[in-house]
Parts: sequence; C-alpha cells; structure tokens
Amino acid sequence: MMQDTVVVWLSNGVPARIMWKGQRYRVNDTPTRLGDPLDAWWHPAVTHPPEPWFGWRFQAVDERGVARVFDVRHREQRAEWELIRVYD
Repeated sequence: MMQDTVVVWLSNGVPARIMWKGQRYRVNDTPTRLGDPLDAWWHPAVTHPPEPWFGWRFQAVDERGVARVFDVRHREQRAEWELIRVYD
C-alpha cells in the first residue's frame, strides 16, 4: 500500500484536481466515496476499533492525456490527503 502525501482540490466537496509527484491531474469522472460506513459494527472483542476515515476513488488525467485511477483518504489529525493506491 502506498502512503504518499498528495494535494487534492475539492469542488463542492468532491475531488476536482490532484497533484502527485509534481504532476497535476484533472478529475474527469464522477468520484466514488470510500471509507467506513457510518453504521459500521464491531465485534465485542474489539476494544479499540480503527479510526474512522473517508476518501475517494476517481479517474484523473494529466496535461498529456494520461489517465490514472487514484484512491486517496483524508487524514483528519494531520489535515492532509494520503495516496492509498494508483492504477495505471
């Protein structure tokens, strides 16, 4: 799993652009929300469930037209976006 820090620009609360490895990408599809559902349940034996998180999966293209799919999540404590995975 990747864990690069990226810059994500939102438009109406949804990713519109991303900067990764010095390259800008423009989101060109409808992002899909990722993360723990609000009604997630935990087994009673779990005393410290993982911290809830949210993120997005979206396709974006660079200025040359190269498309990639990005999975990103927001890190609340650090107020930053983290790259989970990139699909070429």
